[in-house]
Amino acid sequence: MNNSDFWASIHQIIAEGFTPEGLQKLNYYAEQFISGRLVYQRFSPREQHGCAAGGEANVIASILAGAEDRADSDAPQNVSEFEGPERGARSFEGKSFSGKFLMETGIDANLSGQFASRVIRMKRM
Repeated sequence: MNNSDFWASIHQIIAEGFTPEGLQKLNYYAEQFISGRLVYQRFSPREQHGCAAGGEANVIASILAGAEDRADSDAPQNVSEFEGPERGARSFEGKSFSGKFLMETGIDANLSGQFASRVIRMKRM
């Protein structure tokens, strides 16, 4: 299965409303991902390992999120950021990056502390 076939399969699962067969496929893909037989091309090896370590539900959520926000190397991606009560300035708010830049370089979330996090959303412009 090539990358295009994989994403077509994921979009079909979503379009059909997560039937039992579709959920079974997602579980199969998660098992393949965790065992290293399926590589998520948008993840670095380190990200791939971290996602797999999170377990099957984490892998499935990551795949579904990837299906929702397919980066296109030619399309700019508009970035918005959720600001929680403890957050300061939103350093990514209103910026846009090319899909190619995001896939090849990524953005630095500048986190500090063991449990620090940010919620960043990218939307095709």
